[in-house]
Amino acid sequence: MRTLCGPSKVHWCSGTEDEYDEMCELLVQSGSFLKLNEKLRPRSYLCRSDPKDVARVESCTFICSNLKEDAGPTNNWCDPTEMKDKLMKLFKLPCLHSVGKPLQPGEQDVAWPCDPENTIIAHFPDDPSVMSFGSGYGGNALLGKKCYALRIASVLGKKEGWMAEHMLILGLTSPKGKKYYVCAAFPSACGKTNLAMLVPTIPGWTVRCVGDDIAWLHVGEDGRLYAINPEAGFFGVAPGTSEYSNRSAMQTCKKNSIFTNVALTPEGDIWWEGMTKEQPAELIDWTGQKWTPGCGRKAAHPNSRYTTPASQCPVIDPDWANPNGVPVSAIIFGGRRNSLIPLVTEAFTWQHGVFMGSIISSELTAAAEGTVGDVRRDPFAMLPFCGYNMGDYFGHWNDFRRFLGYNSPKIFYVNWFRRDEKGDFIWPGFGENSRVLKWICKRIGRNPTGKSIRTPIGHVPTLGGIDLGGLDVSLETMRKLLHVDVDEWLKEIPAIRRYYQQFGDKVPAALQDELVQLEERLHELEEEPPTTNAKLLSWVNDMRTLCGPSKVHWCSGTEDEYDEMCELLVQSGSFLKLNEKLRPRSYLCRSDPKDVARVESCTFICSNLKEDAGPTNNWCDPTEMKDKLMKLFKGCMKGRT
Repeated sequence: MRTLCGPSKVHWCSGTEDEYDEMCELLVQSGSFLKLNEKLRPRSYLCRSDPKDVARVESCTFICSNLKEDAGPTNNWCDPTEMKDKLMKLFKLPCLHSVGKPLQPGEQDVAWPCDPENTIIAHFPDDPSVMSFGSGYGGNALLGKKCYALRIASVLGKKEGWMAEHMLILGLTSPKGKKYYVCAAFPSACGKTNLAMLVPTIPGWTVRCVGDDIAWLHVGEDGRLYAINPEAGFFGVAPGTSEYSNRSAMQTCKKNSIFTNVALTPEGDIWWEGMTKEQPAELIDWTGQKWTPGCGRKAAHPNSRYTTPASQCPVIDPDWANPNGVPVSAIIFGGRRNSLIPLVTEAFTWQHGVFMGSIISSELTAAAEGTVGDVRRDPFAMLPFCGYNMGDYFGHWNDFRRFLGYNSPKIFYVNWFRRDEKGDFIWPGFGENSRVLKWICKRIGRNPTGKSIRTPIGHVPTLGGIDLGGLDVSLETMRKLLHVDVDEWLKEIPAIRRYYQQFGDKVPAALQDELVQLEERLHELEEEPPTTNAKLLSWVNDMRTLCGPSKVHWCSGTEDEYDEMCELLVQSGSFLKLNEKLRPRSYLCRSDPKDVARVESCTFICSNLKEDAGPTNNWCDPTEMKDKLMKLFKGCMKGRT
């Protein structure tokens, strides 16, 4: 590499504190770093990138597998020999990542060297190796992060039976001391870091952060799923981060931190949009220009970042660096949608949960290329980070269930971002998301206590299912947050089908079946319950689970309903309509010959005490009778309404 890149000097990194300070000082001297006020922000620095080098560059990111089909339709592909030949001609700097700016003798360096015209981030999964050229931005330059820990690791995971995922890992502890570890996958800037460091608003619950971006998932010796955080720090989006939205992140980056493309205050500290309620009167913006509130420009770039050690986080989990990982109780997928997706949905099965993960869609953010506000499908939040064919990736997720057996975590889908007709968010989010996490924890296990209603897209909480104590959110708002719009979902079906088509026969048949079943359930959906009584809704849901009907009908008692039900019975052959002139609106039905009268010998009074039933009634112990009946009622309404 020294012969290839031609550096003036080679430095072997030791990872010591002294080395870090020395490197930072060199960057200050070169103009790449600006040291912040030591009293306000100890051992911290500001750097400003080239305006053309501010985010991951997906159009220049390649998966160079030997076979094009292994990269799949969602990745850029190039023949590995051809790409290596091209990159070998470009590399002229100290390491296999290069900013692409060789210095001639006596040439003055620039603060942020880069080569946007020749930027390439190439992955060679069959080696495996990575070569990145032309960009100094974190996602393109820190090869151990997205490049190795996700794109290359995802390929290794498929080969070796584990998974590398774009997920946060957090630990929740209930007031009774029960701890749950949860992994969650969100597209960039959808609240992943805020959730990882969440400060709960519900009394008695605590959250501890294991990691905010990447999780390596494997099956432990006990058969459970375990998650490892392979990173040592946080690389978070700065705008919108504040003491209100993420107090822990603000405390974490108070020292020993590097800030990229944020604004500089006159006191030598940093600032970005959303950090404080009031804007400063004067700043130096991310491009180095003087900034005032009315100048019409952003003070910080929308994708500006803070880089800070995870060990400084005030809510870091005691097991965050455990090489064996932490046991996972639930997996959460999420995106940013104005409508369509309810606040929280539980998958029916692991396979259904994989289907939910495969159809994640979210509005674009500044962290990725494209038009901000557009919606793109981002399966498992891994679209930019999967190192092989996404169709095969779906299959790996679906097949992973066989390694877990009965220990597989439940899967959920959340959406904090639903809006009302005025365009305002209707869920407060941030710390209040702990209320959703509490419901998720109560759904974990084989005997969940969290109340839910079955819908065509999964189980959603009852109106009273989520703890709203002390929160000013009305039941009507909760109805909107949990509403499943059948028409909107039916419009989504063709879009999902078109998305699947690009993967051809790589899409697992199981996921195609899930799509068909979703459409069928949407067409069969019964009307909205005519009540908000939480106990009644919960009981009906329990009975539905027990009896297993295809559909539930809420009786209104109207004349129209009577006529409709009679017509259905005529069509099924149970009723025979009589002569309308002789016997208007009347019907004949014929019973089974063995079911023609009351059966007193099968009629019981199941009081706790036999003497309370008396000698004239048949008696049975209520526990014994209920046990017998529960077995009879299990699935008794399958295929019926």
